[in-house]
Amino acid sequence: MQLCETSKDYELLTQKIYKSILESEGVENLEVKHDQKIKGKSGVEYQIDVFWEYKYAGVSHKVLIECKYYSKAISLIHARNMLGLLHDIPNSQGLIVTTQGFQSGVIDFCNHYEISLKRIRPPEGSDWDGCIQIVNINGEMYQNQYLNLSVSFDASDAETKKFCEANGNEISFNVYDSTIEDCGEVLFIGNWLDKNITANLRECNVKREDVIEP
Repeated sequence: MQLCETSKDYELLTQKIYKSILESEGVENLEVKHDQKIKGKSGVEYQIDVFWEYKYAGVSHKVLIECKYYSKAISLIHARNMLGLLHDIPNSQGLIVTTQGFQSGVIDFCNHYEISLKRIRPPEGSDWDGCIQIVNINGEMYQNQYLNLSVSFDASDAETKKFCEANGNEISFNVYDSTIEDCGEVLFIGNWLDKNITANLRECNVKREDVIEP
C-alpha cells in the first residue's frame, strides 16, 4: 500500500482502489468522486469522503464511503452515523473503510443494516498465516533443456502440509505437461522458463543461479 500521511491521502487512496475494482468488473457509467457534497431528502447537505454512482446489469447504484484513517478501532458511533446517512440519502449503500478494524458490536450492527466494512492498510506478516509462502522450483538446464525439475513447498498451509506429509514436499513434473499463470497468461512451464531464462552457450558447464517470479 502506498504511504498515507494524512486523512486526505487515505481518502484519495480509497477512491483510487475502488475505481480500479469497478473498472475491472465491467461497470458502466463509472464516476468515483472524492470529498463530494450530497443533499439528503431532509435538505441537510453531507460531506462524503468517497462517492460513486455506477450502473451494473442495467441498475444504477449509489455508494457512500466513509474513510477513517485512525490509529484505533472504529466505534459504534461511526456505524450509527452511516445508518443516518443511508436513511436520508435514498437508494444508497454504505461502506466504512478504516486501517485498524472495528470495536465490539460494530460488525453485528453493520451486518444487520447491510453496511459494508473494509480495511485498507499496509500488509502484515500475519497476513500469510495459513498460506503457502514459498514455492521453490529446482532443476538443471542444458541449452534450454530442463532436467530433473521438481517443486517444493514451505508447507505452512495446513492442507499443503497434510499433502506433503503424505507425498513429500518435493514433487517432480514434466515442464511441457504442467502450466503456470503469469500476468494472466497461462503457459507450459517450459515455455515460461524459455521466456525468462537467457541461454548463453559460452556459459556451458558454468554453474549459475537465477531467481524468477511468476
